[in-house]
Amino acid sequence: WPLTHIAILMGIYTIAGRLPPYGDSAALWFATGIVPFMVFSYSSRLIMYGLILNRPLLVFPTIKIMDILLARAIDSVLGQTMTDWALVIVNDGGDPAPVQALLDARKAALQGRAMLINNPSSTGMENASNAGITNSASEFLVIHDDDDAWDPDFLRRCVTHLDRVSPDVGGVVTHATVVVEDIEGDLVIERSRHLFKNTKAVELAKMSVENQFPPISFLFRRSAMETVGQFDGTLPVLGDWDFHLRMAKRYRIDVIAEPLAYYHHRTAGTT
Repeated sequence: WPLTHIAILMGIYTIAGRLPPYGDSAALWFATGIVPFMVFSYSSRLIMYGLILNRPLLVFPTIKIMDILLARAIDSVLGQTMTDWALVIVNDGGDPAPVQALLDARKAALQGRAMLINNPSSTGMENASNAGITNSASEFLVIHDDDDAWDPDFLRRCVTHLDRVSPDVGGVVTHATVVVEDIEGDLVIERSRHLFKNTKAVELAKMSVENQFPPISFLFRRSAMETVGQFDGTLPVLGDWDFHLRMAKRYRIDVIAEPLAYYHHRTAGTT
């Protein structure tokens, strides 16, 4: 192509009887101007074609803060020293794609131990919890909210404890660390930590006044849950407190006085 352009321009100059502005050789004069220009022009054009053709590869999905929090929750399960567990994720009316993407990215680590349930529309926290319970077969159960986390030894310590005590102990709670954090853009910034409650024993009288522990720190027997009933799906809020009350009324609930669970809270305006 550059040679063709040079030949055409030389033919025009020759027919018109014109001389090059500088030097004696019209071919050299055109070559020193046309060749660099053509190299730049064609290179630029090819680069632009490459960008256009590969445009889909340059479009990155928006990362939502809930994707980050859920990823943290899943990773806290994957990080458990006890590996005999099953994870049921109930996507209660949300977009299934980001959740499935998180699971696909951890497919090798999950080793088939995760199930995803996608509700077309939200059924509420308590009904979502019940769906997870119904679609599992584990002897022991725990509700892991999508923004909370565990110490790596949580499951091992709790399951070992319940295996060693009598069946009249319906569940066990650990101490929980409240993690206060802010959400700024796509960042989760931790502000402070403190103990949820320095609980020595779970007492029905105290439980009647105030919830004594968050769901993330409570592992309970399926048999005990079947006795007292699942979470009350008619309650818009405080369904966990209602469930804890029914468990404490019927069964003993032991305490492991170590902070093995993380109960995450966002400050006002950043939820």
